[in-house]
Amino acid sequence: MDFDQAYCRLIEAEPSRARKVLRVISDEFGESLLTFAPMSDGHVDFVCRILSDPTLAKRPGLEWLLMEFYLEREKLSEPQLERFFACLDASFGHLSDEKVAFAVGDFIARVAPAIRALTLLSEMAMKVNSRDALAGVYLGLDILRKHRATNGLSLAKIEAVDRTADARAAALKPL
Repeated sequence: MDFDQAYCRLIEAEPSRARKVLRVISDEFGESLLTFAPMSDGHVDFVCRILSDPTLAKRPGLEWLLMEFYLEREKLSEPQLERFFACLDASFGHLSDEKVAFAVGDFIARVAPAIRALTLLSEMAMKVNSRDALAGVYLGLDILRKHRATNGLSLAKIEAVDRTADARAAALKPL
């Protein structure tokens, strides 16, 4: 996959066609992942580049790209995974699509070690700028809550982050 060309296609896509273009690029991305074990740094950089671009991060359909990435997560090295978590944390503030936020919250809760996931979700709750994006934090917390018997997190710690998210939600309410 030519990452620069794919990025340019996303930039040049008319907003009305963005979903379709992202679907095609996500399929190409997924196919290219099948040829790499471990995952290449180019794949990680490509997803982070898109998430870091405030314009592209708001395009509909980005959740497909994140799903393809999730499906091949076992191919990520520890440094790549940490780089991706840092990217998610840094870019979460400008996400505004609920589906993308759900994909991010789900990824973090299922892939990151439990305490790291809780820390990331807490940081994201403070950065979020839309109620739709905050839904991804709540999803991640619900996943952690559901699996807390096996992840070692106390309900009190999860509830503390939930209260942080609630406070942020109140601050984001339209007047």
